[in-house]
Amino acid sequence: MLTPFSLRAMCIIALSVVTGCQSASQWTPPASPTFQSYELTDDPAYTEAAREHWSLVVARCSNGGSDARAACSLDVVSRSLPDGATVTDYCRWNGGYIIESDCIIKMALTLDLRRLARDPDPTSILTGMPRDSYPFGPGRAADGFAATVWQECGNDARECHITEAAARLGLSAGVKAVCQRLERERATLRCLISHRLADVMKDATRRLLPS
Repeated sequence: MLTPFSLRAMCIIALSVVTGCQSASQWTPPASPTFQSYELTDDPAYTEAAREHWSLVVARCSNGGSDARAACSLDVVSRSLPDGATVTDYCRWNGGYIIESDCIIKMALTLDLRRLARDPDPTSILTGMPRDSYPFGPGRAADGFAATVWQECGNDARECHITEAAARLGLSAGVKAVCQRLERERATLRCLISHRLADVMKDATRRLLPS
């Protein structure tokens, strides 16, 4: 025969099991991190690479009048980036050649990240985003990239997230180690993505150098 004490204990156990099951069913894994474009392009690695690239563009296009400098700059920037020609029409608007050049760079970086996220149609963003929203492109592409890394690794897997991201971004073990020193996982991933953007700009600068 059950005593009042044993009956009360059984009720407590049953309630704990039910509550535990409900908590498990309501638990959702943490979402992949999201980013703002300026976070990625404010990184010192990127800003230095972008500065060297633009300095070379200015030096290459220093002759002639303002119209000639504008046309030269847009042409040089476009030719220096693998996706430059693809995004040139998207970036052609009444913003002035410096803004248009910046648009070509930012959207080329956007396509690069979307491709690394294994987007089957990375250029679709060119028809789905207003031209004056181009500065948001890299951040949105980084969001998609992070989401695919999380899908590959699952959740609560910091080492997998970092290793998978670094591999997809084509980064060296040294860069991975530097970024991995950051305490927060989101900061590490931001660092990795920023270094990828810097590498794209370094390659763009090399294309402008005499062969």
